[in-house]
Amino acid sequence: MPVLNTTFAPKGVDQSLLLPVALRRTAIKPVAGQCSCGERRPLSVVLGVRSKLRPQFEGRWHCRRGCLHDTVKTAVTREFRGGVAGESRMRHRVPLGLILQTRGVITQRELKDALVMQERTGERLGDVLVRHFRVQEGKIAAALAAQWNAPLWHMEKMPDHRLLRIAPLQILQSAGMVPVRIDSNCIHLASTQGIDSTLAFALERMHRTDVECGIASNSVVEKLWLSAEAENARSVEEVLCQDMAEISRRLARTIEQLQPIESRAVRVGRRMWLRAWLEPAALNRGPLHQEDVVDYLFTLPASRPSFASAGVAAA
Repeated sequence: MPVLNTTFAPKGVDQSLLLPVALRRTAIKPVAGQCSCGERRPLSVVLGVRSKLRPQFEGRWHCRRGCLHDTVKTAVTREFRGGVAGESRMRHRVPLGLILQTRGVITQRELKDALVMQERTGERLGDVLVRHFRVQEGKIAAALAAQWNAPLWHMEKMPDHRLLRIAPLQILQSAGMVPVRIDSNCIHLASTQGIDSTLAFALERMHRTDVECGIASNSVVEKLWLSAEAENARSVEEVLCQDMAEISRRLARTIEQLQPIESRAVRVGRRMWLRAWLEPAALNRGPLHQEDVVDYLFTLPASRPSFASAGVAAA
């Protein structure tokens, strides 16, 4: 299909005036944009089709490699601002065992014995109480919901394992949370051990939708993971990076190679999660669509070097 006009639109000039008269009368309008460096986007109009330049990162086109790398570096610095040590679950909540004892579910003696067994086996307290003290799962879940001031979700049927497509399996498994329902404007996450706010925040920004977190019984979540394994759900490629500077380089290089119509990057713990939509249709089909959608994870080691220690000034 022939390109009818390709030029740069001067500031203050109506872009439609740069087109042939025949095209001005049609409904076709050029889509103007601006690179993060301030470069004007070429005014390219193809007969009957709007053109969109690539690669796009966080809703912006980048005119050259240097611009993309600068934007990605700024995004990585933004995501890791404040470090990675603060995402552990809050410790000042009322202990689960105390809530169960107050509710009369267990006695003080049973709580002491369960805590000793937990320290010896490394199991979660709720699992110890269910397996060795015959406490019902529903009562453990209700106590967790009270501990986290979160809704308790009673699910009559098994959630669809395809819901796990909203994020890489490594991220969901590390957080101990799974999606149990997705509607038009909200993702509903369930946990059996507490709420991971960093995952919820990451999903909100990645999918541009609300996220609500709640508590579900352990058996429901385990069945969801088993169904995912039965369907051969795959983890995404994970790249170990030595520092934030390497994450920036690898992330920018990946975007440059993919040339996506849109891409976004968010941090979850020590991982930087990149999702890229390769075609416009993929971006408009919701978070469960997999065709022309790719995920990557770039992970820091336990001790995280900063940009400065890597010889790179933070943006």
